[in-house]
Amino acid sequence: MQAGQRNFGLDVVRSIAIISVLVSHLYFLSDNIDLNALLNLKIFSLLFSFTGVNLFFVLSGYLIGKIIITLFSKELSISNIKTFYIRRWFRTLPLYYLSLLIYFLLRYDINIFSSFFLKFIVFLQTFDKNFYPIFFFPVSWSLAVEEWFYLLLPLILFVFFKKNLKQTNLYLNIIALITLITFVKIGYTLLSNQNLDLGTQSFLPFRFDSLLTGVVFASLKINNKD
Repeated sequence: MQAGQRNFGLDVVRSIAIISVLVSHLYFLSDNIDLNALLNLKIFSLLFSFTGVNLFFVLSGYLIGKIIITLFSKELSISNIKTFYIRRWFRTLPLYYLSLLIYFLLRYDINIFSSFFLKFIVFLQTFDKNFYPIFFFPVSWSLAVEEWFYLLLPLILFVFFKKNLKQTNLYLNIIALITLITFVKIGYTLLSNQNLDLGTQSFLPFRFDSLLTGVVFASLKINNKD
C-alpha cells in the first residue's frame, strides 16, 4: 500500500475492533447495576472484548506479515532482521517505557527492583501469577504479546523458510501451528480451570494464533499478487 492510500476493508475491520473494545469496557463503569444485570453485562462485555482484541491481533499480524514477507522476500538476512527490529521497536518501545514510568510513579506501592516490575521491562508480565491480582498496568498484556511476536516471527522465518519465503507451504505450516496453539490453549484451560479471559486469553504464547492468522492472510495476498 502506497503512502497516503487507505484500504477500506482494513479500515472497516479496525473500526469494528475499536468499537468492540470500547463496548467491552462498559462493564468497568457499572458500579450501580443490580447483580443479574451486571452478570449479563459482564458476559456481553467479554464477548465484545474477545472480538475486538482478536480483530486487532489479526489486523496487526496481517500488516506486520506483509512488511516482513515483502522485506525478507528480497533477502532473508540477519541485516534485514535487524532493520525490521529497529524500525518496529523505535515505534513502540519509547512510548511504552514512558507509560510504564508514569504508571510506576502513580503506583508508589510497587518496588521498581522487584521481579514483578522487572517482568514489565522484558514483556513477561503475564507469566507472573500476581499480574491481575496486583492490577498494575493491566492493559500492557496485549503489547507484551505483540512485542514477543515481533521478536520471534522473523527468527522463525529465518530458520525454517530461509531458502524460499514465498513457498506455498509457508501458510500451510502457519495454519498447522495455529491449530496446535488452539488445542494446547483449550487443553490448558480445561485442565487448569483457568478463567478464559484473564487466565488464558492474556497468556502470551496463547495469543499468537490470532497474529499468525493475520500472517496467513498476508502471505496469501502476496502470493496471489505474484
